[in-house]
Amino acid sequence: MKELLKQSKKGVASLYIVIFATILFGVITLSFIRITVSELSQTNDSDLSQSAYDAALAGIEDAKILANRYYTYQNLKTGDNPGTREELFSGDDCYVLNKKLYNNDEDKEVSIQETRDGEGNSVNQAYTCVLLNDKVGNYKLTLDESSRVQVVPLRVNDNVSGLAEVEFSWYTEQNGTKVKNIHDDSLFYVAGKETTPPMITLGLISVGDTVTLSEIGGRDSIDFTTVALLPSESNTEVKEGTGTWVSNDYLRNAATANTQNQAFKIKCEDPGKNRDYSCIATLDVKSIVDSNSINGKGNAYLVVSMPYGRVETACRVVMKDESGKDILFEGLQINVDSTGRAADLYRRVEARISPVATDFPFPQFELDLSGGDDGQDHILDKNFWVTKNCWPTGSSCKNNNL
Repeated sequence: MKELLKQSKKGVASLYIVIFATILFGVITLSFIRITVSELSQTNDSDLSQSAYDAALAGIEDAKILANRYYTYQNLKTGDNPGTREELFSGDDCYVLNKKLYNNDEDKEVSIQETRDGEGNSVNQAYTCVLLNDKVGNYKLTLDESSRVQVVPLRVNDNVSGLAEVEFSWYTEQNGTKVKNIHDDSLFYVAGKETTPPMITLGLISVGDTVTLSEIGGRDSIDFTTVALLPSESNTEVKEGTGTWVSNDYLRNAATANTQNQAFKIKCEDPGKNRDYSCIATLDVKSIVDSNSINGKGNAYLVVSMPYGRVETACRVVMKDESGKDILFEGLQINVDSTGRAADLYRRVEARISPVATDFPFPQFELDLSGGDDGQDHILDKNFWVTKNCWPTGSSCKNNNL
C-alpha cells in the first residue's frame, strides 16, 4: 500500500512537471510568434514607408522635368510650351503634373511603374498631390566644394522698390550640431574643422537700368560692396530685435582704407531647437539700393561665396521691407510639396528647385586650370605677392613676405 502511494505521488509530481513545462514552452512559443509577427509588421511598414517616400521623390523628379520644359521654352524658345507660369507654379493644383506631363485632364494621382517588365505595381505606389509654387518666403542654397559661388537676385515685383534689409543665415544641424573652434583673436577661418561654421563673403551689386562695369570694380564704388562674415564669439555690431546688424555705413566702407578689409564678426550659436541656422546676419541695404534705382526700378544681386574647399554649408536669404515684414521671392525658386503613397501609407517631402538659365552659366572661378582643350589639367606658372595694410592713396606699398 505504501509502495502504491509513493508511485502515485511520483506520478502526480511528474504530471505537474509536464503541465508546467507545457505551459512554459507554450509561452515561449507564443512569445516567439508575437515577436516574429511584430517584426514582420514593422518590416512591412518600413517597406511601405520607403515606397511612399520613393513615390514622393518621383513626384519631385517629374516637377524638375516640368520646370525644365517651361524654362527651356521661355529662355531658348525650343520644345513645346507646357503652359503659363500661373498655370504651372501657382501652388493650388495638386494634379498639375498629371495634366501637363501626361496630358490627363482628370484630377487623379499618378501611378508609379515599379517593375521594368511592366508586370504591375505590387505595392500600389503613386504620388497623390504635388504642389509647385514659385513664390517663396526665402531663398535656399548650398555652398560646397563644387559650388562655392552663387548669385541670388534680389527682386521685388521685378524691381527693388521696398527692399530694406537682407537677412543671411548659414550652417545648420546637417552641417554640424555644435559650434566650436572659433575665437575672437582668430583672423581667419581654420579650414577642415567640421564643427566650425565657415567664413562667408557677401557681395552686394546694386545698379539701375544701365550698368558701368568699371564702376562696379572700383574701390569706392557704391554699386558694389563686399563684406566678409567671420564666425566669432562676439558680434561686431548689434541692433535690438535683429541680432547681428551690418549697418549701411559699414557696407559702404567695407572695402575702403578705413576698414582695411577687416572681417565682420558674427556670433554663432549651436543650431537646433532655438534656431535653425547657427549664424545669422542682417544687412541694411535700403539706402544703397535706393541710391542706385530710379523710382524703385533697378537691379540688385547678392553674390554669396565661400573661399574654402571641402566644406559644405546650407544657406538662407530673406528679404525684408522697412517694417521688418518678409518679402516674397518670385520666379527665382520653386517650392515642390510632394505627397507619395504606397498602399494606405503616405509620405510627404518638400524640396526646392532653382531654375538655371541654360544660356548663361555662372563661372565659379576666375582661373580654372582643369579640362583644357586637350582634356588635360594644366599648371599655372605665376608668382603671387601678399601685401598688408597697403592702399594706393597716401601710402607706399611694399611686398610683405609672409
